[in-house]
Amino acid sequence: MQDKRVLVVDDEEFNCLLIEMAFEDTYSVQSVFSGQDCLRASTAYNPDVVLLDINMPGMTGIEVCKQLKSSPETQDIPVIFVSALESQEIKTEAKKAGGIDYFTKPIDPDELVNRVDLIFSEPS
Repeated sequence: MQDKRVLVVDDEEFNCLLIEMAFEDTYSVQSVFSGQDCLRASTAYNPDVVLLDINMPGMTGIEVCKQLKSSPETQDIPVIFVSALESQEIKTEAKKAGGIDYFTKPIDPDELVNRVDLIFSEPS
């Protein structure tokens, strides 16, 4: 399944590395460290799923997700939020922005990989 592409977006390089390690044997993974980089990479890298942090400088993950969902080129890319924020309000906001799932940091890598595996096994 190396042909499936995962885009990891987090301003903390360590978080990106942890997620990359979780997926390294299964999927092709690219990490970027800002919302603007995510928007560029979403068209250039053409990911099959985006794992998106919420708290980032310049542009929040919520704003990034809204922009992804408003563009015909990227609107169908599933977005999973991966954030340290735990409030129900922020989870609701993430869902309204177009996120399909929400993981709270610190993540369980196996659980995250399992959820992405489910996305890829769902009929298109």
